[in-house]
Amino acid sequence: MKAAYLYLCLIASVLCGCSADKPKPPRDLIPEDQYIHILVEYEMVQSFEFMHGDSVNVRQLVDSVMQHYGVSRKQFERSHNFYQQDVQAQKERYKKALETLRQEMVRMEDQRNKKDGGTEADTTATPDSLDHSTQ
Repeated sequence: MKAAYLYLCLIASVLCGCSADKPKPPRDLIPEDQYIHILVEYEMVQSFEFMHGDSVNVRQLVDSVMQHYGVSRKQFERSHNFYQQDVQAQKERYKKALETLRQEMVRMEDQRNKKDGGTEADTTATPDSLDHSTQ
């Protein structure tokens, strides 16, 4: 989870340096709240590839995330390209994404402590482990 957090921070800082002409919103633009949820899971999956070098499983996990939210990769890419054009707003979206990750880490730690009585356990998150009830 720490790697996912660091990866999101890196992405957010990279976006601060990007600038381009603002495109028109795609007609299939993903609503912002849903986009943030997808972004969290997408970045977690990407950090899995970074940490484990397993691009085959990453593609399957990304497909699973997109299917869960009922969007295509292309739709996500179009929405992501549109949203990242407004750097300040995208920074705020990443802040929300980081807060979501923080809350998830706390939830997972609480579950782990209840299950293991406070002993060390694996807290690796997968896209399916995230709470989708806030969609």
